[in-house]
Amino acid sequence: MNALARSLALALVVAAGCGGSGWPDILDVRHVESPSGAPQVTRVRDMGQPLLPARGPYKVTDSDGVAVIGELLLIEGKDLGKQPTVNIGGRGAEVLRRTEGDGIVVRVPQGTPAGAQPIEVVTARGRTKVDFPIRRLALVTLGDRDRVHVLAVTREAAEPVGTPLAVENARLVRFSPDGSTAYVASSTGMGPAHLSVIDMTAAGGPRVAARRELPSRVVVALAASEGAPRLAVVGEREVTFFDVRDPLRPSHHPSWRLPENLVRGRIVAADIDLEGSLFVLLLAEGNRIAAYDIRRPDSPQHLTTVEVMPDARAPIVRDMRFSIDGDTLWIVSGDNIMSVSHGPQPTRLTAVKLMPSPQKRGPRVISVWRTMPVPGATAPLSLTVARGQMVASGTTIRLAPEAAAVFVTGVQSALFKLEGLALAREADAKKAAALWRQVPQPGMLIRTDVNGGGGPLFSTPALLTGVDLTPDSQLLVAVAARVATDKDTLTVEGGVVTTRMFTKTHTPTFLSLGQLKSDLVRPPFRLGEVRIQP
Repeated sequence: MNALARSLALALVVAAGCGGSGWPDILDVRHVESPSGAPQVTRVRDMGQPLLPARGPYKVTDSDGVAVIGELLLIEGKDLGKQPTVNIGGRGAEVLRRTEGDGIVVRVPQGTPAGAQPIEVVTARGRTKVDFPIRRLALVTLGDRDRVHVLAVTREAAEPVGTPLAVENARLVRFSPDGSTAYVASSTGMGPAHLSVIDMTAAGGPRVAARRELPSRVVVALAASEGAPRLAVVGEREVTFFDVRDPLRPSHHPSWRLPENLVRGRIVAADIDLEGSLFVLLLAEGNRIAAYDIRRPDSPQHLTTVEVMPDARAPIVRDMRFSIDGDTLWIVSGDNIMSVSHGPQPTRLTAVKLMPSPQKRGPRVISVWRTMPVPGATAPLSLTVARGQMVASGTTIRLAPEAAAVFVTGVQSALFKLEGLALAREADAKKAAALWRQVPQPGMLIRTDVNGGGGPLFSTPALLTGVDLTPDSQLLVAVAARVATDKDTLTVEGGVVTTRMFTKTHTPTFLSLGQLKSDLVRPPFRLGEVRIQP
């Protein structure tokens, strides 16, 4: 073979080993060579979330030099070992594939800090590390409901990234357990509702990857497990469960028709436990939760119905969320537009405990554990829960219910008088402006716990609604609106308020995301939602 022929043959071999596009083929781990020395990392590349075969070539289109939570990374080098340990930002990352040239494919794990983070490879012969930029993103639905805003979030601040995503009537947001994909539920009431699938790992920023029509016209609630590949879209009369093991290509089960008592009960919120086996609905009528076994999503089995506030005559439950370990369900209750005719209601926090079944494979025991008033709190709108302390292994130190911090957004109940005003009419707009002038600080952020501790952290001139925390509980982000009343009309600026947590003083910062319609700052004050990658 002459020199030219040898060069061509070598080029073909290299091209085959790189999947034809500069990315090395997936290799059976049995064919990985044993290391001859300490590991060396020469390069790290982000990959998006391509479909990876068991062996052979694959296609990467979303590499942009920055990784986000849930994104795949290719670590390349020498002597990386047959069974290496990989840590990213101090969190353990599972080795998913091995490639030609001693490469390692891993996923950026939950809880990885944002910023330049060390990627460390450890073998029996030593360890090595190299820094790579990691970004944590949040999605915000707000105002006109035809856009989804994207924020980059650190433990200190949040800032807009790129242009908002075009999603018609965007309302509710949830993430896949690994954070790689988001799901946005939309409904107009005029035609079929739909679920938008958002690829958070796309090059240059998130993009809409798919859209699925739903059987209902209206989406009442959206629920996702934080540990299992299960999503639920609650419509007016049915629930559609999705399997999100392949996050970008979710598959759905036949819709489950809601029993009539649940439809009449006015669903306020829904959630799914960490194992993806328990589906819970929060009902306004009777202040109840209804729990269902969804290990077979085609035929959910009713487990129990529990009265959360048995002594309350008015519908007062407002929001609900599972703890990170799935063993506690947190519920906030208090004044709202449905209860005002019954007189003032105190804001209260309820912890519902989920205990193992006395039988090996029986349903869990669900009961109200404790309800405590929240001192000084205004009417509650939304809650979020501190997720626990992340540790180097990538796991979370679970907080006992007695120690868990719950954060609630509240609104001054005087603003419930806005109900029924048609702000397009000059006379009603004048009344609304007068009401807003009487409430200079409509928004409140409350920190509380099941022992009745805590209370207001601050009041603010911005109305605060949907709320979420970073996984390290260092930064809180709340959907917000600032209302001006010049010339007896309402001008509304929408955005988010951020504040650093667990500091001596709390200084809320308003980040504007654009103007809103004035009718959004009326009861039930549903400005939108914010969700942060895990």
